[in-house]
Amino acid sequence: MRSDSAATNLADKIFRTQANLNFCKKHGIHLDGPRLGKRRYSLGHIITRLQHTSEVAIHLVFLSMNLLCLLESSSFFKTLLAQGTLHGL
Repeated sequence: MRSDSAATNLADKIFRTQANLNFCKKHGIHLDGPRLGKRRYSLGHIITRLQHTSEVAIHLVFLSMNLLCLLESSSFFKTLLAQGTLHGL
């Protein structure tokens, strides 16, 4: 418990947007909760029962990370569009 008279509000992650944090700061509202940050991928979050299922889940994590990197590289998709490779998609 805080010793000063300021109220502390616990907020779920969904409400801890930058706009809400700025509003609370401006109005003297202390907002506790998880910090904002970039999404991180972790293999420690994979919980499966079978070894094969774990391996598939790990492959999907790496596939997702690689696809995200490709999406961030716009020149890759511009090249595919220019070649007509993505025409049928």
